[in-house]
Amino acid sequence: MKGIFKKGLVIASLLAFTLSTVNCEKKKDDDTGLLLAALFFLSQNEWSVTMDITVKQAGGTVMTTATHNRAIEFTQGVNASVQGSVSKDLVLTTNERIRALATSGAQAGAGKITLSFKQNTQSQRLNITSKSLKSGGNADLIDDYTTDVGTGSFTLVANDADPTNLNQVVGLTITNQVLEVTAIRVVRRGSYNLASPTAGENVCDGIRLTGSPTTKTGTISASESWSNGILLSGTVNVESGATITIQPGTVIFGQRGSSIFFKSGTTLISKGTAALPICWTSSSSPGSRSPGDWGGIVMIGNSGASRASNTEGTTPVGYGGAATGSSNNLQMEYTIIEFAGNEVAPGDELNNLSIYASNSTLSNVQVHRGLDDGFEAWGGSGTWTNLIATGGLDDDYDLDEGFQGTLSNLIAHKYPTNCGGTSSTDPHGFEMDGTHSPTSACGDNNLARCTTPTVSGFTLIGQNISGSQGMRLREGLAGTFSNGLIYNFNTTYLSGSDGTGTYPAKSYTVNNTVLAQSTASAASTTGATNNASASLTALPITSEGNVTDGSCGFTATKPNYTSTASNAGGGAGNWPSGWAAFRAR
Repeated sequence: MKGIFKKGLVIASLLAFTLSTVNCEKKKDDDTGLLLAALFFLSQNEWSVTMDITVKQAGGTVMTTATHNRAIEFTQGVNASVQGSVSKDLVLTTNERIRALATSGAQAGAGKITLSFKQNTQSQRLNITSKSLKSGGNADLIDDYTTDVGTGSFTLVANDADPTNLNQVVGLTITNQVLEVTAIRVVRRGSYNLASPTAGENVCDGIRLTGSPTTKTGTISASESWSNGILLSGTVNVESGATITIQPGTVIFGQRGSSIFFKSGTTLISKGTAALPICWTSSSSPGSRSPGDWGGIVMIGNSGASRASNTEGTTPVGYGGAATGSSNNLQMEYTIIEFAGNEVAPGDELNNLSIYASNSTLSNVQVHRGLDDGFEAWGGSGTWTNLIATGGLDDDYDLDEGFQGTLSNLIAHKYPTNCGGTSSTDPHGFEMDGTHSPTSACGDNNLARCTTPTVSGFTLIGQNISGSQGMRLREGLAGTFSNGLIYNFNTTYLSGSDGTGTYPAKSYTVNNTVLAQSTASAASTTGATNNASASLTALPITSEGNVTDGSCGFTATKPNYTSTASNAGGGAGNWPSGWAAFRAR
């Protein structure tokens, strides 16, 4: 958390948003000191900024060929009279930077980037450096953009009375090219106007919280039952033999940079109800939350994977290899996990829910507004039903390294870029493959374990984000997919690269799936059966609701995922209604 807040101030912030969102009598024994600290917290200024920018050539033409790929870096600038700090999902020092990739090509969205940051002064200057792709570089890897081709700056002057006014960007200049701001949204801390909250939004926003949350830090060695409010500080490790049981209606707040690791031999039971979901969320106040505010949940089991390796995180933990058991150590129902994916260690961006070699049972679970992947499993097995991934900035469902399980009734719904956060260069609905650099068929050490999911009933809705793909199914995948709907991704892609070509090709089957793009089957591979049809011409669900009405999830009209297409897609009915969360921050 970079020393920005002391623990007491974080607790005060949680109390502050509780006080600001509840109309009820407070108990007479409320802590006056915490209340004063809460008021102090709310008095500290912070503006969250999201900008859509089109990168053009010096003559004003939008990039159209690969030779015009650009990576744009934004670093903190200092005004003459004030110095602020900017961030992409966490506060930056003067030596840190925001990097965004402006992809090119004929596809929609070429040359467009979304910049997200926070500033704690009303006027803040940012410096800009534009870099081009090095010779022979990979256009998808931002670190391959190394040649400086332009420099510039601008000042963001927040206008609280007109937060979408483009004139908030002052003095934008850059040499050798043009940056055009096409949309902007600036939100001041404490500004929160959510209409008709769902049961999940109420829980996540602290409506039910009484008093201060209980802080968890360091190591947990014995079984515990959690209720009311919990605050995660730093990396929390749950050791073998411990079971954590979460009561319905509990909210777990993750401080910036925090995460929780359930080691092999532990069990997590997070079972809420439709009326009282369980929520794992950011400790930032509602309206000021961002994708990547905290790390997320990491579950490690003993159900095997296609290789033995280590997890991501501050202290990597071993997992995988041959199965040594099959205990059902992850059980979730009516649970929301949101605003996770923070880089908790150099190069390690965790996911909302990371599952390593675990036998998992998930039912009515939502991952929301994650910076990295939503649901990701490395090996293990599972029975997953009624899952929804909303507003994620990378892959929604990512299965790797020999995952074996049954998945049904899945929804993935991308948010427009102007809702905040910076998407990856290839945000997928599905990304699935067998293993990483295997030495034998589908695995290391002759494990011979391919990724074999059976997926039925899925609806994947994109926003035509540059580089987005509905499905990317790759080497070592031997799954079956049926009754799917895929709409409004930049590319639908039913198969991707086979890596070096030395590993097993795909042997998946896609049945009764309807796509929106005519290029859906262009990347067919030996061993893969693709009988999907590309016939969608309109949104295949009843409504995207407040996700795309310009409010990014804040108005009263919630999405309705009931299918309007010829097949069931993500399952019959609008099952996320009433309990899932949709506000973007």
